[in-house]
Amino acid sequence: MQIRASRPRRGWLLLAALLPLLCLAGCAGRATRSPTPVPPTATVARQDATLIPPPAEPQTAAPTESKAEVASEPEVLTVTVTGSVVNVRAGPSLHHAILGQVRQGDALPVTGISEDREWLQVAPDGASLWIFADLTDAAAQRRVLPVVQASACPAQGPSPSLACDKEILLSIRDTLTDDRPERLPTWQPEVPLHNFTGVAVGGEPPRVLALNLNGRSLGGGIPPALVRLDHLQRLHLRGTNLRGLIPLELAWLSQLVELDLGDNLLHGAIPPELGQLAQLQALSLSYNELSGPLPPELGQLAQLQELWLHDNQLTGPLPPELGQLSQLKYLYLYDNHLSGPLPPELGQLAQLHVLSLGNNQLSGPLPPELGQLGQLQYLALWNNQLTGPLSPELQILATLKVLFLSHNQLTGPVPPELGQLPILEQLYLNHNQLTGPVPPELGQLWLETLHLDGNALTGCLPAAWQDRFTVTTRTSGEPLPLPYCPD
Repeated sequence: MQIRASRPRRGWLLLAALLPLLCLAGCAGRATRSPTPVPPTATVARQDATLIPPPAEPQTAAPTESKAEVASEPEVLTVTVTGSVVNVRAGPSLHHAILGQVRQGDALPVTGISEDREWLQVAPDGASLWIFADLTDAAAQRRVLPVVQASACPAQGPSPSLACDKEILLSIRDTLTDDRPERLPTWQPEVPLHNFTGVAVGGEPPRVLALNLNGRSLGGGIPPALVRLDHLQRLHLRGTNLRGLIPLELAWLSQLVELDLGDNLLHGAIPPELGQLAQLQALSLSYNELSGPLPPELGQLAQLQELWLHDNQLTGPLPPELGQLSQLKYLYLYDNHLSGPLPPELGQLAQLHVLSLGNNQLSGPLPPELGQLGQLQYLALWNNQLTGPLSPELQILATLKVLFLSHNQLTGPVPPELGQLPILEQLYLNHNQLTGPVPPELGQLWLETLHLDGNALTGCLPAAWQDRFTVTTRTSGEPLPLPYCPD
């Protein structure tokens, strides 16, 4: 700097006098000027992820009384897929479920990168997914993207959250549909979980509580991973053309109340492990191709009210343990190949309304303990190999409406005590070896259906029946060749 010393002394005095004013104006200007604004660090809102932004250089904080200039929104970064067909996953590793695919040339908005900088978090259509970075053109973006520490769903074990429930459903979709996801078109990553077909969400915090796909043509198998939905209470897959075995892992669904896998193509044995479903109230495996014995472990289902196992190929005896099902109301085991005697323990089923064991190979006498079934309305033991007399104890069944004992080898007379069944509507005793007269006490019954043909009955029919109905055979519809008794 050049100093000019030839100025008059008066000029120096004037300059000295003005210096305080100049300093005051200059200092005030500097005090009110805002510093250069710091661009905000990009963040991504995500339910199951926490972003760790890159460290920023220290900046001088602006005074509280001044307003910082508003920064413009950061530009959304995109990457282009370079692989031919690339899987998109639920988390940043190969252990996470595949939720979809993208193709070469697809442009995807990218919102973050994994800690190892190997996986990109992308957001097509607002979804939060992951793709392997080396299969994109993201070489430049890797250095500037914020690191996302994903709260990933575990690869095994129970689901910890609703977001993981969704991931599990998406991961089993192809197994359920035999690799034809169009059979469940709403099961897509971008679709909210509550809009998934057949899925019911509830509780606090919300979780998947029910899956009902009855009647949908799925055609696949039952995926064992389904049991990871540990809050599931109702699983209904009836009539969905499912094939294969029943996974024993279903026993892990400890909160399951209803399990319906009926009317499918399932084969193999009934897993004994199903006896561990302590909360189960209804179990339906009917109309399948299940074989093998009836597991005694089913007697452990203390809350069970409905058991539907008919129309299968089950063999072996009826387990006496079924008598432990104190809450059971409906027991359907007809159209199987069950054999052996009727366990007297069945008489312990005090809540039973329906006992349907027809068209099996059961043998032996009718246990008198059946007379203890005080709530029974329907007793069907037709087309077996039962022998011995009709139990007089059946008269105790005051709530019985249907007694179906045809096509057995029952012998002896028709008990007159049957006339004491006050609300009996249908009586099938045809095609046995019953002998003797038709008891006149049966005339007290107001029946809708009566079949007595195929026996060796004698005597005459109660006169009271003449004005009520015609006693016919089941096959030809012709009257039973017995006259009516005189009044």
